[in-house]
Amino acid sequence: SRFERLVLVSAAGISFAEAQGRRIEAAVRLFEATTAFMAGPRRLWLSRPKGRHFAFGRVFYNPNRIRPELLQEQMESGIRAPGFADAIRAIGGYDTRHRLPEIETPTLVVWGLKDQIVPVEAAIGYHRLIPESRLELFERTGHVPQMERPARFNRLLEEFLAGQGGKPPSD
Repeated sequence: SRFERLVLVSAAGISFAEAQGRRIEAAVRLFEATTAFMAGPRRLWLSRPKGRHFAFGRVFYNPNRIRPELLQEQMESGIRAPGFADAIRAIGGYDTRHRLPEIETPTLVVWGLKDQIVPVEAAIGYHRLIPESRLELFERTGHVPQMERPARFNRLLEEFLAGQGGKPPSD
């Protein structure tokens, strides 16, 4: 009752709950090792296409299409942020699936079809469990559709938040 609309973008809850922590710790260790590598003084990973692909290939469908300064920002405010690893560990043990059918707020579920962090099956799960939800899948898009397809994402979000129906926006 506190919200008029809800938007889920690549939300980890369902798939992480299904993993029940089995892969969570391994994923956290991989993130920590990767960030330690990328924190080096020369940061060659940011200036070279192969380095960007190595560092962000699982997050973005094509990390070389994202401006380097945006990738750097993702490092600082994202996976290197204090508490990131603890948050990932915590979500692995928290299963909300039984509560999703209680959501009465109009809900938009947005996902990249090539998401390697949270598989598209989770989007389908949210859509099936949340009554009257709307599912939007972005082709050739990974875990961060708002960065990979900003024009389409913003049009979709503006339309949904305004409560307008109609045909979904295209790329």
